Parts: sequence; structure tokens; C-alpha cells
Amino acid sequence: MTDQFYRMSADFEAREFWDLGIEGDHEIAAWEFLRPGVFRSKSVALRIEEPGLPADFNETAFGVPLVSQKFMKTIEPYVRNDVKFIPVKFDRDDKWYVLHVRSHLPCLDFENSRLEFRDDGEIAGVRNLCIDSRDLQGRNIVRPQEWPVAIVCRECVMLAAQKNGLTGFVATRVS
Repeated sequence: MTDQFYRMSADFEAREFWDLGIEGDHEIAAWEFLRPGVFRSKSVALRIEEPGLPADFNETAFGVPLVSQKFMKTIEPYVRNDVKFIPVKFDRDDKWYVLHVRSHLPCLDFENSRLEFRDDGEIAGVRNLCIDSRDLQGRNIVRPQEWPVAIVCRECVMLAAQKNGLTGFVATRVS
């Protein structure tokens, strides 16, 4: 049986959860969090954009994933070589992290995805993301190199998140 993969994204339909933003200069450099490799910042400052209940998985307007300590501890055994958890400065007692996915692989299934292209041939949008899991090199979490705004996880990561009652995300099958 082939492993299944899922896109992990914030559950924007769940209106009871808060909205978070990044403070200061990080607002300008938010796209850095979506790039592969090592992010040089040691910490990030957050602010609450819209009050609500804390969610274990959040995304800012630029798609920067922000996770609770419970989320980090749940998925870390599965993803430790492919992510960095960057501490967040936040006016709360609990700990929060930017989930920086370092592994970016060319895994987009162009034949089965529904894509929108700009005039220059670059991908402008993805309506139905499909990946070719053979291209993931055994990794449990990646960003598709062709569309790095998406986070793709192996089923074991999603099951661990669901089993531990993590909130704020939806899992959409992409393989």
C-alpha cells in the first residue's frame, strides 16, 4: 500500500479561532519563511489580529505557519530533519513557534493538479493540488518546490496530529 499525503493548511472556516500576525520587520520578510534552507532569525514576534480561541496550527496572511508547543512536540519525531521550529515572542505564558519547512522538492503532479498560470508561464494559483509521492525522497513533510506556499505531510504526521486533538488545521489529500 502506498503512503498517502495531505496538504496541511489553516482551518479558516472555524471562526472561533484567533488570527495571528507577525510584528515589525518580519512582516516585510514573511516570504523568507516560505523559502528552503536555514532561516537566520532566532525569534519572531507575534500579535493577535482577531481575538478568539487559540489554535494549535495557524497561518498569517502570508501563509507563515505558527504552531503551539503541543503541535511541535506531536510532530517533531516525524519531521525533525526537515523543519526548524523558530521560537515566537508572544504576550502569553505558553510557547509558540514558526514551523519553517526546510525541504522543498519538485513533486507537483502537473497532469492531475488544476493550475493557473501567469502570462510568463509561472504558476499563479493552484485550485487542486496533487503531488507525485515518488518524488518525496522518503520525507514526511515538504513544500512543493513549484508551489512553496503549500505544506505537504505524510499520513503518519496527520494521524499523529488528529490523535492528539490538535486544532486549527485541515488535511486535504493530495496523493
